[in-house]
Order: sequence, then structure tokens, then C-alpha cells
Amino acid sequence: MHVQRFQAEGQSPSFTVVDEFGLPVPEIEEYLKYLRQTASPNTLKAYSRAIARWFEFLAPTNHTWLDFPTTFFGNFLQYLSTGEGNQVRALHPSSTVWLSSASVQQHAAAVSAFYTYHADANGLTTAYNKLHFRSSARRAPYQGFLTGIAPTGRTTKLAYSIRSGNKSRQPILRIEQVHQILEATATTSHNPRVTKRDQLLFTLLWETGMRIGEALNLTHQDMNTGQGETPFVDVVPRKEHPHGIRGKTFIPRRIYISDELENAYVEYLWELIDAGIDLDIPNVAGHYIFVNVNKAPLFAPMRVESVYQRIRAIRKHTPELPAFTPHWFRHTHATALLLAGTQPHVVMRRLGHTDVQTTLNTYGWVTDDAEMQAWEGWKNVTETWRGL
Repeated sequence: MHVQRFQAEGQSPSFTVVDEFGLPVPEIEEYLKYLRQTASPNTLKAYSRAIARWFEFLAPTNHTWLDFPTTFFGNFLQYLSTGEGNQVRALHPSSTVWLSSASVQQHAAAVSAFYTYHADANGLTTAYNKLHFRSSARRAPYQGFLTGIAPTGRTTKLAYSIRSGNKSRQPILRIEQVHQILEATATTSHNPRVTKRDQLLFTLLWETGMRIGEALNLTHQDMNTGQGETPFVDVVPRKEHPHGIRGKTFIPRRIYISDELENAYVEYLWELIDAGIDLDIPNVAGHYIFVNVNKAPLFAPMRVESVYQRIRAIRKHTPELPAFTPHWFRHTHATALLLAGTQPHVVMRRLGHTDVQTTLNTYGWVTDDAEMQAWEGWKNVTETWRGL
């Protein structure tokens, strides 16, 4: 079995699992069809891979996905971590690197969700019960005001837990490193349009805390240049990006931006107009902001791979920079806000988290870190950011 990528006309890329004859596996495809209604292409790919590995694990044992010993799931998780746990062929025979605890957890969650779906949709509870046990609360559970009216959730847990170890702190950039990256956008490209685009992208990620998928999905109509009022950008959840790029959540939000970021956008927009985007693209306002400006197809939406290509060029030119990714700007943005004294609920809304506890669990450590607090300039940096 292997994961197969496909893309229907006019739709985002998706994934399924096919057998040795190249045909979709019916029970897996049924679940993935349900999952496509809400999940991103990246989630679909990860879940497809995890379920395919589970089926591969079962295949040499002559057990089916509905009939297997309870211990097999524990063996499967151990196998993913160490390569040991069952007399089956290796998933990656040429590799000695096995999956991290976080990846094993993701595989467990995917297989659990697969069986949960079939238990709820098709009544196949026997296999579901092999992976889960009924949890018992030590005290009476909280009774909400919808008790007896709303459907109750499952009170079961996975039979095998995975130790995730200590959560590592999110990697961040120093303020001077952010400036180095922005300066390097000019020295690593001889094309002024590439420079303007990259400076806008990295400044946007740094000042707004957007995810890279959210940024690449922005259209020109999402940018409000102020016209005498405070400029802002609307983060609009979209699924139709031709390269399957999308944000993690579907909660729209508005982020007020600085005059500097507004000016960077206007300068980049004029570069696009000088290049003739209004002649090639009928509806510029509804077109993506970040596009190809130095290669064919001209003005086509930018790929994530192109962003990482530019990052590699910047790091080659500035080797003292860490091996950063676009998501480091989001971590740095949240860190700067919290160390500047911004209220956590404001940071929550700016990042697009669904609750403030997520923000505190992810970034709350920075306010207790003496070394982080000693880094200079956090408050000065955030002074020009709006809507705080």
C-alpha cells in the first residue's frame, strides 16, 4: 500500500491510500472522504500515511483490519518508535531513523480516528474496542446545562499511551536576526520585485504572527491600506489555493498593522503593476498577493517550496543565522508581545488561537525566562504594531 496524491479539476490536492493494484482501499477511502470535509491537505496526507502503515503492519500477520489481537496496536506503536515489535518487514528498510514520540502520537491518533469513524458510522465497534478502554472518573463528571439534550461524547481512551517527553521550547529569532533576514532579501536577489515580495512576506510574518499558509492565501482585497485610518489585514480561511495551501484553522480574524508594513505592501503592489499584473490578471483585487515575479508562470500563486528556497539562499548568504523556518516568525511574534507586556487574550486573538489556554501553554514560559526577559528591545519593537 502507498499514499497516492490526486487533484480533481478546480479543487485542492488530496490524498488516498491505494493497494498493490493501484486501487483505493475502500474502508480507508470511506473515512478519508469524510475527513476531506474539514481537514487540510497536510492532515489528510499525514493520516493517510499513518493508516497505510497500520494496514502494512497487519498484512504479513494474516489478520484483517477488523480482526486482530489487542496487543497488535501496542506492537505497532513500539515498531514505529524502535523498529521492533512484530515479525514484519521494516517500513523503511534502508533507514535506521525511526519516528519521534510526537510522530508516533500522530499515527496513534490517526488510527484511533479511523476506527472511531467506522464505529460511529457503521457500527463496527469490535475493532474500536480493541484499541480503546472505557475510562473511569474518580469523581462525578461535570454536568453541563445541555446534559440530557446534547449527545454525549465517548468516555474511552486509547489502550496504549505514548510518552511525549518534555515539550521543547519554541525556537525564536533574536531581533537583530529578524533585521538580518530582511536585509539579506536584498543582497540575495538582483530582482527588485523579488526583494520587495520577500521583504513584505517576512515582515508580514514577523509583525502579524500569521502561519505561512495564511499568508500565502492572502489576496489583495484582504489588505486595507488605511486611507487615513488604521491599516489592517483580514485573515480569511480559504481552501481553493491551487497548490493546496491553507491555514490550520477556519476562524477569520482581523489584524491591524503598522504604517511600515502598509508601505511595504504598497511598494510591492506598484512593482506588480509596473510588471503588468493588471494586464494579465482580470481581477487583481481577488488575486493572491504573493506570486511568481521572476519566473513562469508569471503572477501565478507562490508555492511554499519557493519560500523555503528563498530561506536557503538567505542562510547561505548569512551562515550565522539559525536554520529557521517561516513558523519561527510566529513564535517570535508571540514572544515579543508577551515580553512587551501584552495581555495573553490579545495575543490569543492575534494568533488565531481558539482559547487563551492554548496561548499560555505554548508561549507562557517566555515570561518566566530570565534570559528571554534580558533580551533588549521587545517593547520598542512592538510599539508600532497596532491593535494591541
